Amino acid sequence: MLNPELLKCFVTAAETGSFSQTARVLGKRQSTVSGNIAKLEDDLGFLLFDRTGRYPQLTKQGMALYDSGKLIVDSQARFIANAKGLIAGVPVSFTLAIAEILPTNLLTTLFEKLSAKAPYIQLQCLRLPAQQIIEAVSNNTVQLGFIPSIEGNSDSYEFISAANIPFRLLCGDKHPFTKKKRISNDDLAHSSQVLFHSHKETYLADLAKMATHVWYCQGYELALEAVRSNTAWGFFPYLKQNIEGVSFFTPDFMQSSPVIPHDLIWPKHQVKSHIHQFIEDVFIQEISKLSAP
Repeated sequence: MLNPELLKCFVTAAETGSFSQTARVLGKRQSTVSGNIAKLEDDLGFLLFDRTGRYPQLTKQGMALYDSGKLIVDSQARFIANAKGLIAGVPVSFTLAIAEILPTNLLTTLFEKLSAKAPYIQLQCLRLPAQQIIEAVSNNTVQLGFIPSIEGNSDSYEFISAANIPFRLLCGDKHPFTKKKRISNDDLAHSSQVLFHSHKETYLADLAKMATHVWYCQGYELALEAVRSNTAWGFFPYLKQNIEGVSFFTPDFMQSSPVIPHDLIWPKHQVKSHIHQFIEDVFIQEISKLSAP
């Protein structure tokens, strides 16, 4: 069986084009690097480098083996890093769920930081109606969920207040509302409104419903497309994102944008790993930035 240390010297020398540079990269003596490569060549029965010039050059055999050798070296590095993470308590997998009414830009920084913190964790990220997230958390199939605050439902999960998210009124950029200087309650009542399907049987629908004719759409993107069609208006969470094809408007009755509190929830009695705490901290930090006035 080939020695991984010999392969590492070979691959690094092929990439640097220098045995001395390889020694510096790997923190070894140059004589050790040269010896390791020579030993590998002996094991294989052919030369990997042509040493006749000032710098070693890959032979045809060396070029043929480089890609597969690098794959082995990289796989070993991933194995070691993954094993160290598991020893340090990084969970094998983690499932995060956010309410379907929310835009995905709130996850961008979290993904970047989590990838740097735990690059080999198996992350599963779901977008579900809030009630389904509660059920999944209660069944221990979701480790952390982000949902609108729901009072009287915390017997099956732990929670922490995470953010107060402003909701703003949107219509398409060619909707009749864009030509009006003032928009009354009657205007809203007699124009089609978009509501999130997951709010249909909750208090949030009662808070938001103003029109006699309502479209129920499942998920943020579908609801937004209904608004972009210039046939309906709606309340949408606003997290400092650029939204093309829409216009914001403020009706006469509204003095300020409504704000809906949101919680992070996790299963009762779940022991928080340091990765869980890291995700929670980053999430709260980023959502606070995006939802700040």
